[in-house]
Amino acid sequence: MKYLLTLGDSWPAGAELVDKSLAFPELVANTLGVASVNLSQESTSADQALYQLINLTRSDFDWSQTMVLFCLTGITRSMHIDRVPREIHPMSDKPASVAYYKYIHSDRLDQFNRIKIILAAQQYCRDLGSRILFVDNWDRSPKHIAIDHALFYNKTLTEILNIDQKLDDLKLDWYKVSQHPYIYPNQCHPNVDGHSLIAKEISVWIKEKLNDKSVS
Repeated sequence: MKYLLTLGDSWPAGAELVDKSLAFPELVANTLGVASVNLSQESTSADQALYQLINLTRSDFDWSQTMVLFCLTGITRSMHIDRVPREIHPMSDKPASVAYYKYIHSDRLDQFNRIKIILAAQQYCRDLGSRILFVDNWDRSPKHIAIDHALFYNKTLTEILNIDQKLDDLKLDWYKVSQHPYIYPNQCHPNVDGHSLIAKEISVWIKEKLNDKSVS
């Protein structure tokens, strides 16, 4: 393994950190002694992360030496494409988001889209000869017979930080979250200590998986 390629939203991107090199993907890569390629972006959905992944080609990396860490953000989020992919978010007042949640969105569609994203990412990495691992940021991904659930960490990122409420995009008590010791003085993203704790757990897990031949 030479590269850790991370995909995801503002949490793995290190939002609100002054020094982005302290975001957990960079810390994990340092612990593993590999190069970090962190493609995570703020204000993004799992759909957009998949879009990034499948637009990478065989020539972009030595895929046989690359571990993909796919961090799955809120399940209610989606995307549309207006020249470039843009997030559809339940708290947004932009026309595309308002129309989506009024006319299209449903819990069952969320579940289906999440399964579809996982299966596509899982298969694409296998086709490239790369390994992939998943972590749920806060929403637990649905179970499905075609999903290799051995590729998922057994805690969400919020469970690692012991945040005792579901980070529901519509019902979240943002003030309570902002006072959490692994968030404060940030508003809704991990602080330096939070990223360090996530990195410690994820690093141990990835080391275990690197020795697990069932991971593909």
